[in-house]
Amino acid sequence: MLDVHPAHHAASTWREFFIHIATIVLGLLIAVGLEQLVEHIHHRIELTDARKALAIERKINIVRFSVENDEFHRFVPILQNNLALFVYLRQHPGKPAPPSVGALRWTTLDRGMANSAWAAAQHSGVDDYMPQSEARENASLYRSLDRLSQDMFDAQAAVAECTRFRIVDPDPAHLSPQQLDQEIDLVSKALSAYRTIGYVMTNDHEAFPDFTPAPSRSELRAISHAGTLSADDQRDVEAMQRAIKTANDYERSLDQNEAPE
Repeated sequence: MLDVHPAHHAASTWREFFIHIATIVLGLLIAVGLEQLVEHIHHRIELTDARKALAIERKINIVRFSVENDEFHRFVPILQNNLALFVYLRQHPGKPAPPSVGALRWTTLDRGMANSAWAAAQHSGVDDYMPQSEARENASLYRSLDRLSQDMFDAQAAVAECTRFRIVDPDPAHLSPQQLDQEIDLVSKALSAYRTIGYVMTNDHEAFPDFTPAPSRSELRAISHAGTLSADDQRDVEAMQRAIKTANDYERSLDQNEAPE
């Protein structure tokens, strides 16, 4: 609050009147200026703290990303083996699966990515103080990480659905042909969910190279036995990459014209 005190005596001349008015205006301008300066310093401190929190959270997510990459390469072959076992039982009714096929395994870990620092920055409005390029990059990163987290949870749900048969009888050899068909479908869906995780990770790695390593596209195509890309598919991929590059180059040109922070 700004307190303006009246003059001790009334102005007796125009000169005294204008001096009095100028003094009040100058005082108000100084007070408003000081208030804005204090607010600016406060915003700068908030922005510095937010950047530190985001830098720490980015390191945490890079580690989690690497762990998820390891888990992807560990668990996808397990799901493929589980699928092979159900297929064998479906094709050989009444026969136990040979040891070479292996046993069913379902244990997996998908922790999800951290986003509390960015959520706090948005909730407090600190992201409004960032240069547009910085805010845009953070928004793009966390949008991708949130998508990855959701895909992880979806994959876990798909795996959990695969294991429901064990509530009645844990021995897959006791499943009926119809139940085996259902399990083959469920495991296929779980594998598809992990393939989706892999594609999101690969895209994230290409957009943010410090998030590494990630599954290769050839590994992801192998899950669905897609093999090598046809000439038409390769042209489509190249066209998509050119479109992405055009958009990224345009955004970078805007960032270069942005006033330095």
